[in-house]
Amino acid sequence: MCPSIKLIDMHTHRRKPEAGVLQIMNLMPCDLPPEGQYFSAGLHPWYVQESNWESQLQWINALVGHPELVAIGECGIDMLYPDPAMQSHVFELQAALAQQHRLPLILHAVRSHDRLIAIRRNLRSSNPWIVHGFSSRPSIAKQYLDHGFYLSFGAALFNANATITESFRLCPEDRIFLETDNHAVKLNELYHRAAALRGMQTTQLASRIYRNFVNCFGLTPHGG
Repeated sequence: MCPSIKLIDMHTHRRKPEAGVLQIMNLMPCDLPPEGQYFSAGLHPWYVQESNWESQLQWINALVGHPELVAIGECGIDMLYPDPAMQSHVFELQAALAQQHRLPLILHAVRSHDRLIAIRRNLRSSNPWIVHGFSSRPSIAKQYLDHGFYLSFGAALFNANATITESFRLCPEDRIFLETDNHAVKLNELYHRAAALRGMQTTQLASRIYRNFVNCFGLTPHGG
């Protein structure tokens, strides 16, 4: 791997990055921002509750303008969890906040691609929307891609699963990210696996994702 090209971990819950890795750490309400590294902040749909979502949204608003905050999320809609109507409302507020401040939006999406696509269209969002941990079938990948979404892939790429492999190969190089999320996988091993699935050199894929990061976030990578 060329030493000048950092590996980008688009979404992780780890507080300390591996050597040579630039990561975007996911923050949830009451978490303290990590020092000297990029992070995102959002209200996960699993934890949207009538009693506290407004105060938690204020926490996100207070972080906007922090020099290391680079995205809103993860946030989204999970149809396997209660009250998708409330989830949708809270998500739309976060999506509008991201649009207002021209920040990328990191999405948790479970059986909700149609709703998310409709919300993006209704908001006329022009900021990047990134579906994290994508592991669904190619037909859903295509719908996201046709509407301008990015797809971030993780540990599911190690599964002997034709569906995720086909979805990954379908995704254009300029819409791909890789992530560790909350899995124990090593990022360099994930890059090697992903490159092999696409018939690329690992350095080629790393360079492409590096450029995707710069183009999507408007940032020059640092830290790691």
